[in-house]
Amino acid sequence: MFIGRFRLFALCLCTALLAAVGHASTITYSDPNAWASATTGTSEITFDGIAPSGSFTNEGTSTGLTIDGTQFIGQLSPTAYQLNVLDQLYAAPYFNWNVPATLESPIYNLPANPTFVPYIHVVLPSNTTAFAALLGTVSPNDLSYQVTLSDGESFTVGTVARPTLTFFGITADNPITYANFTVLNPGTLSGTYGILTNFQVGQSDGGGGQTPEACTLILIGSGLVALRAFRNHLPAFC
Repeated sequence: MFIGRFRLFALCLCTALLAAVGHASTITYSDPNAWASATTGTSEITFDGIAPSGSFTNEGTSTGLTIDGTQFIGQLSPTAYQLNVLDQLYAAPYFNWNVPATLESPIYNLPANPTFVPYIHVVLPSNTTAFAALLGTVSPNDLSYQVTLSDGESFTVGTVARPTLTFFGITADNPITYANFTVLNPGTLSGTYGILTNFQVGQSDGGGGQTPEACTLILIGSGLVALRAFRNHLPAFC
């Protein structure tokens, strides 16, 4: 009876550990080299060559812009779209971030209590478990982003003043279907834009390999404890 109850306790403990580890399986990176070391099979989208020199290309439709299987949609409102690819010389120096081109979000020209906040919706290729981007904001610079994943997890990413772009990367154990990039606290009628470029997708090389090992250690440990407890319950002549 005692051993059976202890095994049930160990199983519950192992299940709880699996849930905790699974929830913590998403890792964020601010260092591009660290992200690169944790990923494999990556490709990069720079948006270079889409807009004419010194100008922009309008991609503000419900289907947005798709490059190499990654789809970018600028959601201005529930039913309206706005998205532009900017050449680095467009309206210089305001959109010159020392990269050939950038993706400009819908405008944040919001009332005091908005019912909808614009964002860039990025649909990722199948089986993507890692992505990264360079981020910035215009009017003003150095605002923060909220990056929301398809599983509901969200992360706050601070940016700095132009022309420096902020690196943000993600690795996950499970595939990520999409990510939304929303500028936080742009202010009232601010005319703010989000800037995104050098978008990378790939796979995490970490996977979930550590989860079974941790659970195995708990089961082994609980087995040893159970054995000792069992011996303590034996009659003295044993």
